[in-house]
Amino acid sequence: MFRLDIDISDIERRLGEMESQATWTDEELRNIGRRALDIIERRTERGIDAFGKPFKPYSTRYAKFRKEAKRGADVVNLQFEGHMRGDVHVVVDEGSALLAFANANFAKRAFWHNEGTRHLPQRRWLDIDPNGVDTRDLTEMALEMIRSRLSR
Repeated sequence: MFRLDIDISDIERRLGEMESQATWTDEELRNIGRRALDIIERRTERGIDAFGKPFKPYSTRYAKFRKEAKRGADVVNLQFEGHMRGDVHVVVDEGSALLAFANANFAKRAFWHNEGTRHLPQRRWLDIDPNGVDTRDLTEMALEMIRSRLSR
């Protein structure tokens, strides 16, 4: 019979170190949240939803109103004066990066656009497709942060 004794204390120590490194810092979470917000902003500006589809067009009445106000209605970008989209910011709370609104009215308006109402079509702008290119971009950013930690 052959017996092999292995001292795993070094492995356990290293696993403990890796576990502590698996916790995101507030700065890292804030950076991931900012990247997500930037992705959402660039996509929304082009009139594209979280799943790569163009937003449903503005109603005829609202498109006319926008044209009269010289705001354009060709690209549905959910921006008239920029208040709602400009109010979104990143908040780090209890190990999570959240996109939040400072103004409750803008938060409601964003929710209505995102989910749709009886009078407003659903335009999924404040989302990230879990299977899309945006998620891959955010995942690559997170992996790069982990690689950077492990190479220290």
